[in-house]
Amino acid sequence: MSHVVNDRKQKFWVLAAIQASAMGLPVMLVGGKVAKTYGVVNAIFSVIIGNLILWLLSLCLISMSSFKRFNAIENIKNYLGKIGSNAAASILIVAFMLWFSLQLDSAVHSLEVVYPSMLRGQVVSIIGACIGITVSIVSMGGIKSIKLICIASLPYLFIFSLFVLLYSPAVAPVPQSKSFSFFSIVYVVMTFFPGRVNIPTFFRHSRSRADSIMGLAVMTALVCFFESFTIYYGLSTPEELFLNLTSKSSSSIVLFFVTIYILLSVLCINLANIYYASAIWEAISPSAHINFWYLSIGILGTVAFVLSPLDSRIVFLEQLTTNLIGSLGMILLFAFLIRIVVQHRPRKHEQYINLICWVVGAVSSLITQSTSNHAEVLSFLVGIGMTTFSFVLIIFLEETVWSVKSIILKRKTKYFL
Repeated sequence: MSHVVNDRKQKFWVLAAIQASAMGLPVMLVGGKVAKTYGVVNAIFSVIIGNLILWLLSLCLISMSSFKRFNAIENIKNYLGKIGSNAAASILIVAFMLWFSLQLDSAVHSLEVVYPSMLRGQVVSIIGACIGITVSIVSMGGIKSIKLICIASLPYLFIFSLFVLLYSPAVAPVPQSKSFSFFSIVYVVMTFFPGRVNIPTFFRHSRSRADSIMGLAVMTALVCFFESFTIYYGLSTPEELFLNLTSKSSSSIVLFFVTIYILLSVLCINLANIYYASAIWEAISPSAHINFWYLSIGILGTVAFVLSPLDSRIVFLEQLTTNLIGSLGMILLFAFLIRIVVQHRPRKHEQYINLICWVVGAVSSLITQSTSNHAEVLSFLVGIGMTTFSFVLIIFLEETVWSVKSIILKRKTKYFL
């Protein structure tokens, strides 16, 4: 039984505003990171091409789940069965807790940069815990409070980012003459890819399919802007972004505006993380008091931040969940497309094959990540590559066998374009 969606009246600009404001500082610095490594022109094209790829993936995910207004877990269950959805739910709950914790870590680290003499030692952890608890309490308002805060925050986040883009920085522009790199596009895609697998959870509230598609287009444009405003000057870390502003003026007004930007960024992204994770509880117990789950998810994420400071193990686990969710997104995409083309496959058989292909990609990415140094992009590519290879190979064998049987037994076949 799927969770009943009561709110079905959200217009396209509301959906776009929620998603665009819920990016967080690490994603906003993606453009600067790519520019510093591959150059300005390459970074601009990578952001545009990468987000168009993400738009296509999101369009498929919304299309496959919109008719019954499935959330992310219900959508996964439709294509991978109960075993696959339970496995995905376990991975996603770990991922959301990690993302919640990493966003808190990014926020307090940014505040340390802005207030270096005030925030030291245990004070940093206390402030991070306070932010996490505040987000958890606010999230109990559900989609209404998330919508209100994200819509109200978007203009400020946009104006501040535009100010950073136009403001004369203290650092020199990054080199522009660098060759094209496929890996820069992959890096942009993999940064947002896991979140897009969960996009049905928000877009099930859409007023219509047209609103969903228009909201997706506006969201893509806004995300491109937020990922691009750091490109020209290669602002790839909180130190470069905020020291660049506060070094020009240490007045209380500048510090106030920077602080508000940091707090709104972490508030919006972690509210979204909590709501994404709530889909897991909805799938497990549709009749549960969901506000309690909102609070519990936020508290668990805050505890993870306090007890597990950012180290190599947390980074490894975060990258692993990204790879696993990336392979999951790829199998969902292919399963959706092949279901349109091939309609004679038994549903249970289809779900088991999809699950096997996901496992192949997941194991491949884990082996690559464990045996290679600095394999962030490579392990992601290996995972989705092996998922794709195994799926296409099985479909090829299936359809060949089916066609041979049909010819031998003189069955009436129907061809699909």
